[in-house]
Amino acid sequence: MKKNSFLWAALSMTAALVMTACSNDDNDMTEAPVAPSTSKTIPYTVTVGGDEATTRATVDDNNKTLRFATGDKLYITGTNIQGVLYLKSGDEGKASDATFSGELTYSGDAPTASTPLTATLVSAQQTVGTQVSVDGNGAVTVNYPSTAYCSSINDAVQQYSNLTGTSNYGDKSFTLTQQTAFLNFVITFDDGTTSGTPLLAVVNNNGSAISTANVTTTTDNENVVAKFVLPVAAGTTLTSPTVKMGDKAAISFSGATLAAKVYNVRRTKNPDVISGKFSVSSTKQVYFSKGNLRATTTDLGAHWTWAFAEHQWDKIGGKDQDGNGTPTGNNYINGDGTLSTNGTVDLFGWSTSATHLGINNSTNNSTYSGAFADWGEAPEVTATIGTGWRTLSGDEWYYLFVTRSTTSGKHYCKAKVNGVNGVILLPDDWSTTYYNLKKCDVTSLNLDDNLPDQITEDIWNTSFVPHGAVFLPCTGQRSGIAVEAPSGRLYYWSATSGANTSGTSANANRMYIDANGVQPNTGGGRHFACSVRLVRDVK
Repeated sequence: MKKNSFLWAALSMTAALVMTACSNDDNDMTEAPVAPSTSKTIPYTVTVGGDEATTRATVDDNNKTLRFATGDKLYITGTNIQGVLYLKSGDEGKASDATFSGELTYSGDAPTASTPLTATLVSAQQTVGTQVSVDGNGAVTVNYPSTAYCSSINDAVQQYSNLTGTSNYGDKSFTLTQQTAFLNFVITFDDGTTSGTPLLAVVNNNGSAISTANVTTTTDNENVVAKFVLPVAAGTTLTSPTVKMGDKAAISFSGATLAAKVYNVRRTKNPDVISGKFSVSSTKQVYFSKGNLRATTTDLGAHWTWAFAEHQWDKIGGKDQDGNGTPTGNNYINGDGTLSTNGTVDLFGWSTSATHLGINNSTNNSTYSGAFADWGEAPEVTATIGTGWRTLSGDEWYYLFVTRSTTSGKHYCKAKVNGVNGVILLPDDWSTTYYNLKKCDVTSLNLDDNLPDQITEDIWNTSFVPHGAVFLPCTGQRSGIAVEAPSGRLYYWSATSGANTSGTSANANRMYIDANGVQPNTGGGRHFACSVRLVRDVK
């Protein structure tokens, strides 16, 4: 699908079972209980299968086709009637219309053509007391794991499928449907975790653990990943679910009432990455960094160390153009890229050249060089924040704010988070049930007026962080050493030079928000120093 994401990618799974090369040595099943002496038996043969397009239950090599295998059994239950039917020899490997035969035991009146029956498939890979249990009436229950995961979707579907169907005695056929949902986790680690690392994986639903197990990371296409599958009963409702890997921060994924299918939960774990997925084109999604980019010097600018702000609302600020406020690092930038006082800056002119990196108080546009400015690719920056980061293009900012489709129908909302004015970007799969934001996608965004949403740090951490929301704080822009509109406007650079740019002068494109609303791809003089928020592509 277009969006990888958080989002639920699904393979419909409904009917019988694929069984492949697993040992059957320990799979002796407990049969239906011995009936009283007054009971009678009757032979019974049924066909199980149907339309292959809708009776998929498990997987073979193509991850779609069902196969029956030696040892598969069909448990039949009804009022005063029960029994176990066995797969017909020669039907192993069939994808549908397999035959099962055996005897039914009944008491009282003999069954008629209209006697209702329920059939449950117990596969050759399911063991009584472990994956399934059978009660005194022959009814089968699938025991979903709570302290163990399956290593692959194939193993999970073979061992934990709950395949049932109803029919009448006289029809002698059943179409089985899947009653199990499968959470197929693929967690990619981009935080230095190595292959072969054991981690305790904990899946939480609404704050409570529903499953725990030890998982070991492996290498897949040069990425370090943890892969595991959690089967759960279809109809289970997940509310604010997360998966926690060892002592790493929990990773959120989308909640839902689960249907009987496979949900692919793919996430990248990086301490500097926000989990929400945002479409920036019809074919590409990105993760945002955890905060605005900033640079710190301890030798007056001879060397800089780059990092992300610890919190999304963090900003350096500075004295504004009227001389108000407290001077900060942004006010102490010199014309040669140094700093007159040691500190941190977070407003940069449009340049990533080795000489300037946008840290300069020149108001001459020609000071800022290049036709393409991407802080995520500058060697001086990647030396401390790592590789894989980039700056959005002007078109991507526009797509993010205006064009993309979202589950909630909303793209951004004006708010004050932890006392800081700004805009909340909502991920593609945001649900309005997470938090009822009020002023969203509006044409007027006077960020310095009375804001409709006052989000405390606690509310942000409980209602927004688990769902991957991004906050862009108001930081204003710097001209020379004066910061303009530090609490009433957003200015964020793109990697795109301005449409009228010639050589190293004139404009570059940026996203800005003022009282007139959002301008997601508009030119501005390169000497204006703006915020930078980096992203990583979703793979």
